[in-house]
Amino acid sequence: MREVADSEWLGDRYEVLGRIGSGGTGVVYRARDCREEREVAIKVFSTALSPARATALLREEFETLCRLSHPNIVRMFALGEDRRGPFLVVELVPGDDLSQHMKAGLNWASAPERVAEIAGQICGALDYIHSRDVAHLDLKPSNVLLDRSGTVRVTDFGLAVRVSELAGAGPRAQVSGTLEYIAPEQLLGRPPDFRSDFFSLGLLLYELVTGQLPFAPEPAGVVMAENPGAHPARPHRLVSNLPPALETVMLRLLRREPEDRVQSALEVLDILRRTAPMKAPPAGAPEALQARGLVAGALVGREEEVRVLDRCLADAVRGMGQAVQISGLPGVGKTRLVRELVGLAGTRGMGRFEIRCHEAGSPPLEPVAELIRRMLGWLEQSSRETVSRHLGEQKGLLLSLVPEFIDREYMAGESVAGRLAGAAEQQALFDAVIGFLVSTSQECPLLLVFEDLRWADSATRQFLRRLADAISDAHILAVVTIRSGETPEAGEGRLPPSILHLELTPLAPEQSKALVGSLLASGQVPRVLGEWIDEKEPGNPLYLQEVVRSLAEEGRLQRRRSRWLYVGEPAHLDAVPDGAAEVIGLRSLRLRREAREVLDWAAVAGEEFRREIIEGVCSGGRAGLSEALEELEDRQLIQEEYGSGGRRYLFSHSLVREVTYDQIPVRRRRRLHVAMGDALERQAGGEVEPEADRLAYHFYLGQNWHKAATYAEAAAARATSLYCLDDGLRYLDWSLDALGRLGETDETLEGKARNWRLKGELLRRSGDFRAAAGAHEEGLNWARRAESDEEITRNLNNFGLCQWHLGAFSDALAAFTEATVVAERLGERELQGQLLNSIGLVHWSLSEFEQALAHFQRALDLALAIQDSRGQGILLANMGLVCAALGRYEEAIDLTLKGLEIWKARGDRQEEAIALGNLATFYVRLARYDEAREATLSALETRREIGDRWGEAVSIANLGQILYHLGRPEEAASHLRRAVAGLRDLGDKRSEAGNLINLANALIEMGERAKAKECVDQAMAAAAQLEDRSAQAFAHATAGRWHRLAGEIDKAVAEHRALLGLAGEIGEPSIEVEGRLELAKDFAAQGDLEASRKEAEAAARAARSMGMAHELWQALALLARVRRETREEVEAVDVFLDALMVLDRILGGLHEARDRASYAGWTGVRGVLDEAKEIGTTVRSSRARELVHAAERLLSVIQA
Repeated sequence: MREVADSEWLGDRYEVLGRIGSGGTGVVYRARDCREEREVAIKVFSTALSPARATALLREEFETLCRLSHPNIVRMFALGEDRRGPFLVVELVPGDDLSQHMKAGLNWASAPERVAEIAGQICGALDYIHSRDVAHLDLKPSNVLLDRSGTVRVTDFGLAVRVSELAGAGPRAQVSGTLEYIAPEQLLGRPPDFRSDFFSLGLLLYELVTGQLPFAPEPAGVVMAENPGAHPARPHRLVSNLPPALETVMLRLLRREPEDRVQSALEVLDILRRTAPMKAPPAGAPEALQARGLVAGALVGREEEVRVLDRCLADAVRGMGQAVQISGLPGVGKTRLVRELVGLAGTRGMGRFEIRCHEAGSPPLEPVAELIRRMLGWLEQSSRETVSRHLGEQKGLLLSLVPEFIDREYMAGESVAGRLAGAAEQQALFDAVIGFLVSTSQECPLLLVFEDLRWADSATRQFLRRLADAISDAHILAVVTIRSGETPEAGEGRLPPSILHLELTPLAPEQSKALVGSLLASGQVPRVLGEWIDEKEPGNPLYLQEVVRSLAEEGRLQRRRSRWLYVGEPAHLDAVPDGAAEVIGLRSLRLRREAREVLDWAAVAGEEFRREIIEGVCSGGRAGLSEALEELEDRQLIQEEYGSGGRRYLFSHSLVREVTYDQIPVRRRRRLHVAMGDALERQAGGEVEPEADRLAYHFYLGQNWHKAATYAEAAAARATSLYCLDDGLRYLDWSLDALGRLGETDETLEGKARNWRLKGELLRRSGDFRAAAGAHEEGLNWARRAESDEEITRNLNNFGLCQWHLGAFSDALAAFTEATVVAERLGERELQGQLLNSIGLVHWSLSEFEQALAHFQRALDLALAIQDSRGQGILLANMGLVCAALGRYEEAIDLTLKGLEIWKARGDRQEEAIALGNLATFYVRLARYDEAREATLSALETRREIGDRWGEAVSIANLGQILYHLGRPEEAASHLRRAVAGLRDLGDKRSEAGNLINLANALIEMGERAKAKECVDQAMAAAAQLEDRSAQAFAHATAGRWHRLAGEIDKAVAEHRALLGLAGEIGEPSIEVEGRLELAKDFAAQGDLEASRKEAEAAARAARSMGMAHELWQALALLARVRRETREEVEAVDVFLDALMVLDRILGGLHEARDRASYAGWTGVRGVLDEAKEIGTTVRSSRARELVHAAERLLSVIQA
């Protein structure tokens, strides 16, 4: 790339503000990131490099830095590209580089403590990158930045390499780096490694301490490469008061041969700590320094998986999202493969979010909430408008997961969404989160990783299933990891078939040896160890890694110069434990007592923990804790991580935590849990609700039963608010168990009554009414023992509701009646109203409609008296539905409209949509199709606005039904197919069955009889399984219609007689009308005109009494034709006139000519009108002439 001038733009996002400097590989500029509103440093390559080479080098540097996260290393932001070429975006460190400080006089003579501190931080950075298999290869003062606080930040990784990839490489023709700081072996064409950095470190220290480079002005590396006998001047000749140990280590760093140099940055750091006033190293752990010489192993044997995942990343960037499941046995390398994937995603400029699912007391949907937190923290670096745009209209729903963000500027005017009432609201929450992710990915493609899915709660699994189904056309790659054999095979937690599965298998012996060679950094495996691998075939990478670490800690693996040697008898390897867990356990026993104590605390805290919480419980004080944490890091049992939430620690593998936790004696484990809970309480202060899950977990496992019961009940309430019923039930079981261990007091008796009631409510919401009834019976027993009238009433009410759902109406009525007496005694008028409503529901179910209306009215009067607007709305809705069941549709519409006004005034969009849906149904019954369509469209719009996917599917189904009644079966079928698919996706089998029937009716009209039969059979089977008699009745109606069109009249009659039988059992007069009308058509097709007449007359009478205009018109038209066939022409004229009057009303309600024409075509209007004209001209009477005029007028109406 050519030089970039000030005020130029790179990638339409970065405004160049000025040049900072140049290095061995390119030029660095200061720039402003206009999207993130921050200043950054941008590195571009010089024009001497070809575009392809520049791109490759930048990509390598980006990938390297993406793998590194350390306080002494600059942070990587992005890899960009514009028409002029690629560029790298990194953190801008305000301050000068080390060379400028040295020019200003910084050296050992002027500030020994500062020199030692800077050198120590450089060593810390080198030790970290070396443990990650990275060598810097361009370490020099200008690549060491000091920010304004004095913290060191190593930068410019443009020449960095993965050392394991260079092992065994031949001579190198090209030498890269800064000549003044390059190691002799590089100038001699040998492959560099970590020790090349140590030579550069020696030169840097020499210059920092003495103020000059050895052999100046000649480059030291050149002098020593050409002259093997050359040695630098001793630093103490140039500076006084230099500790001899520090001089010795500096000269060891500057040895010509790599194997003669210091072999670890920790050795230098140890000398610095002992010779200058720095923090002391952890005592009593010398073997940890030897083990720390081991590096992070290379990714071995996963080349095909990496290729597959890289293709998935490329597809995601192009907008072809994918979900991937990585599975395998513990320790097989799932996390290591994910690390590689994250690095690859970084090279493509993707946003990367790794979320861990934890066992230890995590709230339900916590992985989803954590993803939102990190996403918002990431996006907050940009403008408020950007965050708000991606959040969309459902901010309140997202706040239900992360309420702590409510004070953010972009959340102004928002409130936390209320309790999720059901599965539909939970699905709306999931859709809001997915919408947020998809929107964000359009600006920056995303990699989302969810690790250790086995610990995820069922709601999180459902979310991931939904996410996997939703990202096929998004810029998102979603990855989950899980242990083999722990993937759900069935239920809502199973992942969809579309997910890509990658099963990791154990390594072959040669691959195992390659892994061990990479751990030893040399690529060479000691012969004895190699033979052991060949014989034992240990293909588990974690096991191999732990064995190598254990041998190094024991001193059986030792580094001698540049090689690792196995020291000891080969037979010792036969005693190595057979599993990774056993080796981890063995290693943990070698820890100092203080370090082992911290490890135990960490295992109790969970797989991820913060220093502050351990500090609150650990007995060793801050200094002791620091030493212990350093020892645990040295042994690579834990690792430090830096993120948006600050510093935290994680176990190096979940198995480390599991082994540690299992090793803690049971009694001590309980004490640790209680102490951890107490510490969390103190840390939370008065805001313990967000920590209720963790507190319940610790106090329950610690057997502090009083606190366990309190916090478990609170955790259950939070889970219930998110409709995470499984978690809510689990916490209530904890609470009940804890209460049972506390003995019987007034408090525990009432607590049991309350918790059993809450458990019953959750079981009822999940649809398990029988188990719920049992829970409420238990609650009622405890409430009676506690003499708690409030709990007696509530448990009776809920028990009655369960019995009502189970069809045990007499038991339900008895429970409601007893509860009403207690509520009256308590003066609980609102509760009285609820109970009267419940009694009304029972009478409604028993088809005792007038008694139901009477109880609803009493409840409505109470609601009006206490100004309970919500209660009023519910009761008006119930009264409207009962009136509809009685066929009093006009009255039903009037009541529902009153309720609709209440819901609008309350701003309750959900109930408003329900009321609109009911209105549409009533309008359809009256054949007022225009009004039905208007109400349905309003309901659909409302459902979409509030994110109610279930309600949206139902509204689409209702539109399909209206189109069916208007004689447009193709359009109806299209809507109904969408609705059925949506309801199936939501798991609503009852509504799915009903709409399969409606779809079958549309398919019959379209002539697709085979598909219609398939739908009917599916619906019939589902209705029988669900014991849904209404759905069974409608299925019989459609099946009979199918048989009639197939000419199978006897079968049609049998189906429609079954329909009538069910109608009598259900007590639904509208279903009876449909049954009699269908039977009349069956008998007419069979030629049994007398039977047809009787059924048509009965249908017409019932339809007229209920105002069912469409059914009345159909019944009258059929009856008129039967009269004509039986030569009752005068009677036929009267019936025809009656039918045409009803038809006139129906057509008059249709304002569009298209609707009138399609309705007429569907119901055979033209044929009826032609027959009416024909008989009107045959019979000589004024009524006949009136009939002819009516028929002609209606013909003109439908023709218009």
